[in-house]
Amino acid sequence: MRESVRRARLLLEDAAPLSYDCGELCAKACCLPDEEGKGGVWLLPGEEQALAGEDWARILPGDIPMLMCQGPCSRALRPFFCRLFPLMGVRRAGSWQVRMDRRARPLCPLARSGTRGLNPAFVEAAGQAVALVGEDPVCAPILMEWARLEKRFSPGALWEAAHGED
Repeated sequence: MRESVRRARLLLEDAAPLSYDCGELCAKACCLPDEEGKGGVWLLPGEEQALAGEDWARILPGDIPMLMCQGPCSRALRPFFCRLFPLMGVRRAGSWQVRMDRRARPLCPLARSGTRGLNPAFVEAAGQAVALVGEDPVCAPILMEWARLEKRFSPGALWEAAHGED
């Protein structure tokens, strides 16, 4: 596993969005596939190998491998993007920062409160972790692609998709 990924995962190992298991609020919605059996989380370099053989993890190969949850997991094994959720990394004014992921809104009750509703220690650790990964030349393009895809869920993009250009 890349050193930046290992260190970023460690920063988020004990940091959580709330002081208790937030999955109790939503029946662990972020760990479940959608109604079409789709959904998952991208893996950073080295995470695929670290999760190989785990019975709860189905890994779909690709340019960026994706993990599909198939049951409960140990917090210590969760991929970076699972640990980061419901936040995401964004590049602003030349530095990496975190903000609420728009894709979290339909399934995560925490998303409605924004970062103000999250444990401040989690937000701080998430910001540090994203900065570590974002400065890695191999991982930064993955974060950038994640952010690019997330932009499709902005209010303007959703309106445009629903109504088209006139």
